[in-house]
Amino acid sequence: MAQIIDFFAAFRGYYSDGSTFIQIISLGSHHNLSVHISERMLSESGIKLGNFLSATVSLAEHPKNFQLKRLNLQVTVEGNFAKVHGIEANLEKNADGILVFSTNNFASAKATNQGLEIGRYKITVQAVKPSEKDLFNGMKFFGTVEEKISGLTRRVASNNTNQVIGEGFRNMSISGKRTVS
Repeated sequence: MAQIIDFFAAFRGYYSDGSTFIQIISLGSHHNLSVHISERMLSESGIKLGNFLSATVSLAEHPKNFQLKRLNLQVTVEGNFAKVHGIEANLEKNADGILVFSTNNFASAKATNQGLEIGRYKITVQAVKPSEKDLFNGMKFFGTVEEKISGLTRRVASNNTNQVIGEGFRNMSISGKRTVS
């Protein structure tokens, strides 16, 4: 079944024959899809490096039916890479204990500075180079801090905590409860 997925034209690469491709990386809940598409093919649809787009995706087929999307985000292109600036994100630890920025559009982006304090930040997001994907634990994006917005916004799960989940409900009154049959 085909579905329409949003992408970011994240970086330019080169085929062995010298022609170029644009690596498009899916956004939102489809954040694990990453495909390179001929730059010529994308340009025929008015899409270039640093643009946001949507495409029709179905199993066992390359994305097709590319449509340019206008998002109100600040994008710059430096060489073969596009960067998105001013993204607000929560910094938290993932299941592997790695600090990641949790964003709406870019899912998890690894924090380049692993010594940051948990909190809310304004960041710049950029795609991970294919040659460095192992350094980023399979994540497609990384984030660098522009500025800190606020401190801790929510408690982050940690392996060294002694807090009992649901402890705050211990003293709640349940008088007046009714049995439902």
